[in-house]
Amino acid sequence: MDSMTGPGSEVDLYCSLSEEEVQDIVSNSQKMTEHSYENISIRRIISTPSDAMTSMYRIKDLPLETYDYIILLANAAESVDRADEQTVAMVLQMKSLMAQRDPEKDFQPLVEICTPTAEEQLSAVGIQNLCNSTLLVSKALAMVAISTVNYGVLSDLLSPDGNQLDIMDLADYLAEGESLPTFLTFAEAAAIVGRAAQQVLIGWSEEGEYVINPKSKLVPRPWSSEDRFVVIKDV
Repeated sequence: MDSMTGPGSEVDLYCSLSEEEVQDIVSNSQKMTEHSYENISIRRIISTPSDAMTSMYRIKDLPLETYDYIILLANAAESVDRADEQTVAMVLQMKSLMAQRDPEKDFQPLVEICTPTAEEQLSAVGIQNLCNSTLLVSKALAMVAISTVNYGVLSDLLSPDGNQLDIMDLADYLAEGESLPTFLTFAEAAAIVGRAAQQVLIGWSEEGEYVINPKSKLVPRPWSSEDRFVVIKDV
């Protein structure tokens, strides 16, 4: 995440660990990976007892409306069901607070879930950016079991010095003075991204959602400055 984040980025950590424990974990992670964080710095650590993480009076202390991104990680220390219960409760509390503080701002955190039940519950209230980490691991194991060649592909995608996924703006690929198109096909978009060295287009945004490998690659669609590409980069 540090390599994908802009210089000067700051994070607030809301967790059930003490500040000393968090600092120790952060320090050890940098030693293990032999990488010192250059772009990300910890601005504030909000330590909260585990049984009070979902309490409204605790979450109220978080300046949610000021954050550019909100990421909620599942705490599966007890069980996946308990982790999802806590996650869903926190999301609902945060969504309620955001509706009060900034009704115009779209609340779309990136949420790690463990079960399909949590996915159904959060989808029902409009949360779209969900990551089922348990399912991802199962799919990765299945891919490798089917073909060992997939191991090399996954290793390259997931390793810190290999390829990585990124969300990009079409304007980043246009020459100076080149205007943004009003209509675009996926084939044309792939050709534009292909101008950049070691980058491949694999998807794009459609009406607030990301679509990977769209079926209609030759059908023009409206394009706006809010739309984005999903690309694989060789880092």
